[in-house]
Formats: sequence, C-alpha cells, structure tokens
Amino acid sequence: MTGNPLEVDSLVHRRLMGSWVTGVSLVTSTDADGNPSGCTLNALTSLSLEPPSLVVALGTESRTLTAVRESGRFCVNVLSGDQEDVARCFASSSLSVAERFATVEYELRDGVPVILDCVTTLVCDVTDVIPIHDHVLVAGRVTVAWHDEERLPLVFFGGRFQPPRSAAAV
Repeated sequence: MTGNPLEVDSLVHRRLMGSWVTGVSLVTSTDADGNPSGCTLNALTSLSLEPPSLVVALGTESRTLTAVRESGRFCVNVLSGDQEDVARCFASSSLSVAERFATVEYELRDGVPVILDCVTTLVCDVTDVIPIHDHVLVAGRVTVAWHDEERLPLVFFGGRFQPPRSAAAV
C-alpha cells in the first residue's frame, strides 16, 4: 500500500467508490394506484443463478422503494451508452415522477414500466427486503428478461457517466 491511511467520511467514501466502475440502470415499478415510479441506480448485483435473482439498493426515502413494496415487482433497465440523458433525468430530484416518465419511451410489460432501447431489461418479483443504514436491499427473482446484443452499456466512473469505447470495455 502507498500513502497514508485516510480518515473516511461520506465525501471521502464517495471519492473512493468513484474508482469502481459501475453500470447505470433505472429501477422502475408501479405504485398501488398503477402510477409509474423510477430512479437511477448503480447499486445492483447478481445474487444467485438458482433461482435467477439479483439485489438492488434503494434509499429509505425513495418513492421508487415505496412503489416496489406496494407492487411486489420491479424492473431493472440497464441503460445503453446513448441513454445518459435518461440517467440524468431519473437522477434529478428537481423533476417529478410524471416529468421523468414524460421524457422517456416506455411500455408497461408484466405490470412494470420497461424503458425502451436498453441493453438489458430484467423484471423481478420481490423476494426479500432488508433495511441497512440509509438504504434498503431489495432481492428479486428474475421472471422475464430482454437483451439487445447490439447495444453497449452506459458506465459510471470517477464521478462521470462514460459510454464504453468498444465491446472489449464491457
């Protein structure tokens, strides 16, 4: 190891985690009244192959978390390299949910909003909800998925969105 140990606060933690390349996705769902909800997410990981499942982390105050809990379903939309504007829109706290969905093409499939032109789309049934600190881990069993092999994913690194430069970057 090089350098001196760092005192880690939230700002240092953010900078350190910025050295980890992550994919960018949207989690979408519908609330009890059937209204769409969604937010930008980079806390996503595969959980198991049998059954096919994954985990997302949503903030405890997230409207999308409320919708996921109410519907028991959610969709992970892995954004393509040309969807940075979609990522920014859904990350914006200044836009209402209706304004966010007005800027993107989507369809209701299997009871959840599916964003069009994504690299991968995974519809999940909620299996577990685990509160941890200021987030909630939501485990979901993947029930149906779509994948476009022609698209490359949008990535986030060093505090910036970055499209991959080639298929080798994936």
